Amino acid sequence: MVTAHLGALLIVLMTPLLQPVRITIVAVILASLAHICWHHFLRNSRHAVLSLKITRDGLQVETRSGGWLRAEILGSSFVTPWLTVLNLRFPHCRLPVNVVLLPDMLGPDDFRRVRVWLKWGNALTHGKDIDAVL
Repeated sequence: MVTAHLGALLIVLMTPLLQPVRITIVAVILASLAHICWHHFLRNSRHAVLSLKITRDGLQVETRSGGWLRAEILGSSFVTPWLTVLNLRFPHCRLPVNVVLLPDMLGPDDFRRVRVWLKWGNALTHGKDIDAVL
């Protein structure tokens, strides 16, 4: 995400534009980058996901606002041993929320359990709940 923003800034700065137009576009790109950093990297937004809980009933997430919310996992989620991207939809939100999981964000067993559950569903959890704190 940061690379995309920096690339867009480079393109804008190299393109011959009027100065007010260039300043406006750069300001919008920097504002978008600040929002992404605040929400995803620093997880300071009240909707930022802090932990996951996989139960028999599905996925629940704890947000910075302190509550646990039920989340629907969208089919556009991506699961590999090196990177897992969860695209989640909450009942009260119009836009999906993205959660990026890397192997060093969780314990090895927790990361493996989350990936297996995402790939195969509730059949392999043997009725156990999985807690993953990010």
